[in-house]
Formats: sequence, structure tokens, C-alpha cells
Amino acid sequence: MREIYAVVDGERKWIQLQDRKCELCGKSFSPLRKGSKYCSRGCCKKAENFKNADKYRQRANRYYSENKKEISEKRKERYWKNPEQCRTKTREWAKTFRDKKRNMDLGYKDKTRHGNKRQELIDKYGLVCSRCDKKGDRYGIITHHVTFDSQDHSEQVLLCRRCHAIIHKPKGECILTRDALSSFV
Repeated sequence: MREIYAVVDGERKWIQLQDRKCELCGKSFSPLRKGSKYCSRGCCKKAENFKNADKYRQRANRYYSENKKEISEKRKERYWKNPEQCRTKTREWAKTFRDKKRNMDLGYKDKTRHGNKRQELIDKYGLVCSRCDKKGDRYGIITHHVTFDSQDHSEQVLLCRRCHAIIHKPKGECILTRDALSSFV
């Protein structure tokens, strides 16, 4: 409990403030003012950041879009000053945030490499190989372009890694014809 000198109903007098819980971290604290919500400046700043996160994100995105070329040049310059250090940091980040990296990779694979068709195939058929009916996870089941053109997303099938390796020779040439592949679907 803390006693402060404050204006109450137009009069200046001493009042006692009860201890409160911080709205952010939940710690008990003695307030310095009648309206204190947070135990420290740190909690106050964190709460402000949470409240204005979208505004800050938009500001950062706007800055990036306006200065994309400069930012890219600085990144390249920093990389070529010490490429081994950059590679090491990238590997450390990938180890630390393994799930985040995997999700980023899956997003890239679905949108860029498969024209947003991968998720549609998974929703329709499940994570099952269309050739041998083996069940797998998102890593074990691959989306294969039937036309062997990675830019043509019209015909795709889900294959396990083994069946995908069987279809392709080591040099990437097709062992099976398109007609033979259609029998798997």
C-alpha cells in the first residue's frame, strides 16, 4: 500500500492506493499514480507495442517496399564481406526455429512450386501415395507434376518419396510414360 498526495473532488489531500496486479505480467505492485496499470516502464512499453503491433508492421512493410533495392544491396554487401559467417548464422537459425523453417518451406512449395494445388490434393485424397497407397506425412508425400513441367500446374499427383524416385532416373529423366502415370491416379 502506498500513500500519495493527489487531487480528489477538487481538493488536494493524501490518499492511500491499494496494491494492484500488473495487467501485462500479473505481478503485484504498489502504484505511483491513481491510474497506474503496469508495474514498470518495461511492461508499459510492451503493452504499447502489443496494442500498436499492426501499425508498426505496416510502417515496416511500407519502408521495405519503398527501399527494397537499397536493403537488398546492403544484404548482399554484408553477405559478401563474410559469407561463411552468414551461412553459419543461417544454419543456427534453421536449427533453432526448425518448425518455423519447415512451415516457410511448405508455404513456398505449395504456392510457388505447385500453384496452390498441393493443399487441394491433400484435402481431396489425404496424405496417401497415389501409386502404392502408402500413408505418410507432409514430408514423406511429394506432389509430382505429371507433365514433368514445373510451370504447368494442371496435372499433379501425390507420391511417396520411393515412388517418386522410381519415376525419375538419376538424371531426372522419366522412366514411365505419361499414359503409365495416369494409371496410378
